[in-house]
Amino acid sequence: MAQDDQAEKPDVQQQENVKRAGKKNKKNYKSGGNIFTAFLSQFTYGVSFGYGATFYSHNLKGFGIYQPANGNGVFIFDQAFIDRDTLPSVYNNWVNNVQEFGGLLIPVDSLSTPIITNGIPIFPEDLKIGSDSIKLGYKSIAHNIPVTVMVSIDVDRYRIGGGVTMELHKMSQFHPTALKNTLRSFRTDFSISFFKKYFGFIGITTYESWQYKMIADLQFGKINRGKHFNKDLISSGLYFNFGYTVEKSLSEYFKVFIRPSVEWKAYTLTVPESGLSVNHRQPALYVQFGATIRIHVLPRCPVPGCRIQMNHVHDSKEYRSKVHPIWKWQNPNYGQNYPQFIKYKRKNRRKLNLY
Repeated sequence: MAQDDQAEKPDVQQQENVKRAGKKNKKNYKSGGNIFTAFLSQFTYGVSFGYGATFYSHNLKGFGIYQPANGNGVFIFDQAFIDRDTLPSVYNNWVNNVQEFGGLLIPVDSLSTPIITNGIPIFPEDLKIGSDSIKLGYKSIAHNIPVTVMVSIDVDRYRIGGGVTMELHKMSQFHPTALKNTLRSFRTDFSISFFKKYFGFIGITTYESWQYKMIADLQFGKINRGKHFNKDLISSGLYFNFGYTVEKSLSEYFKVFIRPSVEWKAYTLTVPESGLSVNHRQPALYVQFGATIRIHVLPRCPVPGCRIQMNHVHDSKEYRSKVHPIWKWQNPNYGQNYPQFIKYKRKNRRKLNLY
């Protein structure tokens, strides 16, 4: 009889633990916080990073190029003044923050006071080319490192969401698209800028299995190009980014993905007091790697020592297992989390006793 009493004591203690855990969680499970959690669990939250290349190009139609012989500068001017010996104004930094020069400092000799001209005189050794017969322009490749946070919801086969991207944008040298052996290359007056993108997106599932999902999606939004781009002179519309996402489910709540994409964006920079503007094109290619997570619907099992690996019930309450990490299936089928026998794992090949 004494042995029977001793055998029953662990069962009684286990029941008491379950009751206390159930009472402790019962209050939380029915609270408004859990209603809020149930709402948040409908959404998927993601973060990604990657690499991109932006291909700058522009056409200087309506402009001419002025390249002084004694200097390293490259300037543009109104094509209407191509036949004059003196240009009223020339401009540089026409990629991000155009600046006007209406006079030129000409040193006569080392002892004399320099002459400030009214307008820009064109000397015989200077280069002045118009765009009436030659398609003038420049191109460059910028390197990007984007970091994106986003939120989405799946409705049947469709995915709807939005997000924000912070992007390090590193500029490179601009090279002429015509007269490459004559015209100089140039650099912008900054090397790095930080872009901010605010976007929404919609996607459709094209393939789905128990572990993989493929989604074609379209992002669209606005870009803040940073402090180096003069917002008073620049106008731009929406940008569009078309990508194809391949997701792998590591669990019901945790996924990893890769997303290659192509992006189209452009902007127009107005040249002050000229009535002219330069249209800049910025198509880009990206590849991003990331992960997504969903909030658990069921609370974590609170019973000490419980090793149940599937969703289960204690005291009329359903819980998820506390055995598995987030990157393992929380409610697995037989062998789903550990499909390979431990004796076949590389680390155990030479062990005589695996346990």
